[in-house]
Amino acid sequence: METDHGPIVGDAYVLALGSYSPLLARPIGVKLPIYPVKGYSLTLPITDPEAPPRISASMRQPGGLRRLGDRLRMTATADFAGYDTSFAAA
Repeated sequence: METDHGPIVGDAYVLALGSYSPLLARPIGVKLPIYPVKGYSLTLPITDPEAPPRISASMRQPGGLRRLGDRLRMTATADFAGYDTSFAAA
């Protein structure tokens, strides 16, 4: 691997750029089956452990509700919008 400080030699390399990984790997001939997806979620602390559901639930629209230890996560739809990072308030 060549950097602006010279070569780096190794037996293996880690590419950890999430959805941006294919953009860096493509010029060296590596095709990665990764596509950016923009999702929406809200995570809140659970103040009463008996109140929220103990199992995951799917909603009618794409989305769900899931308990994560002492937190509750609500998710909404996922947008296949490429690398668009804008946010449209409802």
